[in-house]
Amino acid sequence: MKVPKYPWCSSVQNLYDLACFYDKGTVSDSQSYRKKRVEELHAIMKRGNDELAGDMSSLGHLLNDLFSAGSTQVFINKTNKDKYDESLKREKLKEFFALLKAAPDEFKKDPLFADSCIRNIQKSFPDYDEALALYNREAGLGRDPYEPIEALIHVTCATCKTPASFRTREEAEKGRCSVCGASFYTECPQCHNKVPANADRCTCGFRLSEMQFFEEYLRDAETAFNELDLTEAKRKLADAENAYPGNKKIAPLKARIEREAEKYQESLDKLQVLMSAGKYCEAQKMIGSLLGSAPKLKLNDKQKIIESKINEAKRKMPAASLSATDRGNACLEVLQIVADYQPAIDALAVLKLGTPTDLCYSFTQKERLSCTLTWHSAGDKGVAYSVVRKESGIPGNHTDGILLASDLHELELRDSDVQPGIRYGYAVFAVRKGVYSEAAVCDTVFFGEINKESLNAKAENGECHFSWNLPQNCIGVRILRSVGTIPAEKPDARCTIIAQQAMSGYDDTNVTNGTLYGYRLQCKYSYGEDVCYSKGVTISLTPELPPIAVENVVASVEERKVTVRWTIPDVVNCSVRIQSVSPEIDPKLIGQVFSVSELSAILGDGRNYTTVSGNARQAQFMIPDHTACTLAVLSLAGSSMILCALVPVSNIEKCEIDKRETRIENDRLRVQIANRPSYLERIFYRIAEKTGKNAPWATIDDAKQNRMQSVTLEQYDKDGMIVLNHLPKTDLYLSVIGQYKMKDGSLVYAEPSKQRICNRPKTKITYSLSWEREWGLFWKGRAKAQNCSLRVRSDTGEFPELIVAYRADSHIPMKLRDPQIVILEKIQLSEEKDHYENGVYSHVFSDDIWKRIPAGTAIRLFLNEEDMLEYELSIGDINSLNVP
Repeated sequence: MKVPKYPWCSSVQNLYDLACFYDKGTVSDSQSYRKKRVEELHAIMKRGNDELAGDMSSLGHLLNDLFSAGSTQVFINKTNKDKYDESLKREKLKEFFALLKAAPDEFKKDPLFADSCIRNIQKSFPDYDEALALYNREAGLGRDPYEPIEALIHVTCATCKTPASFRTREEAEKGRCSVCGASFYTECPQCHNKVPANADRCTCGFRLSEMQFFEEYLRDAETAFNELDLTEAKRKLADAENAYPGNKKIAPLKARIEREAEKYQESLDKLQVLMSAGKYCEAQKMIGSLLGSAPKLKLNDKQKIIESKINEAKRKMPAASLSATDRGNACLEVLQIVADYQPAIDALAVLKLGTPTDLCYSFTQKERLSCTLTWHSAGDKGVAYSVVRKESGIPGNHTDGILLASDLHELELRDSDVQPGIRYGYAVFAVRKGVYSEAAVCDTVFFGEINKESLNAKAENGECHFSWNLPQNCIGVRILRSVGTIPAEKPDARCTIIAQQAMSGYDDTNVTNGTLYGYRLQCKYSYGEDVCYSKGVTISLTPELPPIAVENVVASVEERKVTVRWTIPDVVNCSVRIQSVSPEIDPKLIGQVFSVSELSAILGDGRNYTTVSGNARQAQFMIPDHTACTLAVLSLAGSSMILCALVPVSNIEKCEIDKRETRIENDRLRVQIANRPSYLERIFYRIAEKTGKNAPWATIDDAKQNRMQSVTLEQYDKDGMIVLNHLPKTDLYLSVIGQYKMKDGSLVYAEPSKQRICNRPKTKITYSLSWEREWGLFWKGRAKAQNCSLRVRSDTGEFPELIVAYRADSHIPMKLRDPQIVILEKIQLSEEKDHYENGVYSHVFSDDIWKRIPAGTAIRLFLNEEDMLEYELSIGDINSLNVP
C-alpha cells in the first residue's frame, strides 16, 4: 500500500492546526478553527481518525493518535474544549511566568509592576480576576497576595482581547475599545440585559459565545436552501435560531424553507423510512423519481449512502462454487446490508437448508408429563424451526400433524400436552424465507409408572399388601416376585408372576414370615395390537409377626440409676428398647406400629439407653447427674416396632416451695423456697386462677418458653423471698420450677413444685350435736348418750374433712396437736351416706362410741392445717357438745 504524505505536519502546533490542515485549510485559516463549534471539530477529528486507521507508518500512527485524542477526549463537549484552550494559553505564557518567578520580591507587590504583568496575562486570560489569581500564584504570592489599591471594573474587548478598566459599571457599559472601537458590553437576545461581550453565558443561561456563529449558520442555511438540500437547510437554520433567538433575519428564511419543504416532505419522509429499513434498492428508485420531478433537489448525501450500500452488497454476493450453507449464510449477510437486494432474495428461495441434527427426546413427569426435544443447527444462519407432532406415526411434511411451533428460534421445545402409553412422532424442520429443510424425526412413547406417593406397600403376619392409583391410559399392573432379590425387568425362571393385570391393589398371602421378598410392579399399556410394560417400581418386604406391646410400664429413679419395669402377656420373642425422646412427642402415638426404619423420623435421634429381651420384664441403666427426660419404651420384632409408653424420669432435685412460710399477708403473697439444689441458677414462678376443670399448674415447657416470671438465685437470696401483689380473691395455684445450669453449660429444668393457696373469705362452718331425749314425770326431754348425730351447716355448702375429737382427761379440747387429744372419727360428708335437708348435713354416730367416754366430756370439731386457711368453725349450741 502506498503511504500517503502529509506535508503540512511540520506546521501543526496544536489540535486546531491539525483540524485546519487536514480540512484543507491554510495557515491563515488556523485561527478561525478556534472559533468553530465543538461538534464541527469533533466531526473533523473523527473523520481523520477513521481515515488514518489503516496507515501503518510511524507518522500515520502519530497522527492517528492525535486525531483519536481530539475525538475521544478534547472535542467531546464544551467543558473539555475550554480546558484544552486554557492549557494552550498557559503554554504560551510559560516563559513569561518563569521570568515572573525570578523577579525580585520587592517588585512583585509594586502596583506599576504588578498591574503591567496582569495586563500582559489578560491578553491570554481576559477576565481580570482570573488574571490576578494567576499573577499571585505564579509570582509565589499565595500566602500574601497582591491586591489592587483601587477597586475598578475590568473588562476585555471581545474582538481584539484588549483589556480596559472603568470606575463604574455605567462607564464600562458605554465604553468602547481604544484599539478596535468595539463595545465592551452587548445586549443578551434572550433577557435583553447588558452583558460583557466576552462572556460565555448570560446570567439567564443564554450562551453568548454562540452568537459569533449566527451569520455563519445563516449563510449555510441559505446555501443549503438554494441547493434544495432542505434537511441541511433546516438543521443550519435551527443552529442560527439557537445562536441568536428572535433575530429578524431568521423568520423570512424559515418561511421560504417551510414552503419549499411542503412540496417534498412526504416523499423525503418515505425515503428516510426506506433507508432506515435497509431497503436501499427501493430507495434508489425513489430518488430517481424525485430527481426526475425536481432536478435541483439536493440528495447527494443520500445517493452516496445508497450507492455505497448497494455496491457493498454486490461485492459480498457469494460465488456459485460455495456450499449451499455457506452461500445461504453469505446471502443473509448481504440482506443485512441491503434488505431488498433481489439477487440475494432469489438465491435464498432456491438454496436447500440443512436438516437439524442430533434430535433427542426425554420425558419428565412432575405435576404433569412432558416431552422435551433438543437438536443442533445444521449451520444455516437466520433460520427458525417448525415442530410438528403426530399420533401413531411420523409426520410426512410440515403440515402432517399438529403444529407445535412455527417460528421457534431456540434449539429446544417442551411439549406438555402428552399422555403416557401413547405413541408420538415428532418432526423438526429448519425454515428460512419460506423454505423448509428435510425433517429431523423421532418416534416416542412413555410408559408411566405408579406414582410412589400413591403406592402403599406393607408386610404383615403372613401377608404382603399393595394398593395404588393407576396412571393415565394404564390398563393394569403386572406384579413380579422373587425371593431374596428384586426381579428382573423381563420375567425369568427366578421370579413368579403373581398378578397379570391387577387394577388398584393386590394381597399376596402366599408368603412365609421372616423371608425377604422382592417385588416389581409394572404398568401395562395397550400398544397397537400388542401390550407393553413399564420398567416398574420395585420394593422389598419381609412378612413377620407383629410386635407385642408390653404393659404396665413404670419407672423409678435412685440417684443415677433408672429402673423400668413392665409386664408382658405371654413369653414372646421381642426386644424392648428404651431411648430418650422430646417431651413434645404426641402421646397419641402410643400403641401404634411403625417400621424400625422410621424410628428417627418419628421419635427423633434421642439417646438409646438400653435394649433388652421383653421377657426380662425390667431394665436398669444409668443416666447422667441432674438429668430430666422422657423415655420412650418400644417393643421391637423384626423390622417393626410399637410404642408402648412414654415415661418421664428425672434425678434433678426439685426446687421446693416452703409451704409453711409461703403465705398471704396484707394482700401480698410471700413465696419462700425450702431448699437450694445444686446448679440452681434461676427460679421460675407463676400464680394462676382456675378457669376450667383442670388445675392451672405450670409445666417445664412454660419455663423453657419464658411464659413464667423468673428471678435469678442471686436476686432471690438478696430479697429473701418472692413477693406477688394485687392477688385476686379466689383460690390461687402457685407453680415454681428450677432452672439449672450444668457444668457443660446446658440448661435443664426440674419438675414443678405446686401449692394451692386460698385467698378468698373463709367459709364458716357451724356445728352442734343432737342426742336422743327421754321423758319422765320429773324431767322433760333429758338427753342421753344414744342416737347422736353431728349437724353441720356451711356458707357455701362445701365441707372439708371434719375431725371429731375429745381430751382423755375430759377437759375441753383446744388444739388438734394436743397429746391428750383422742380422735373419734374423721368425716368426709357426702349426700350418699349422710342425711341432707335444708342446707344441713346430719352424720349419725354409732352408739358404741359413747360407752367408753365419761359423761360430761366435751366434744369438739377440728380441721386439718391446710383446710384452716379456707374454713373456720363456729359452735351452734355449746351445751350440745357435752356427752350426756
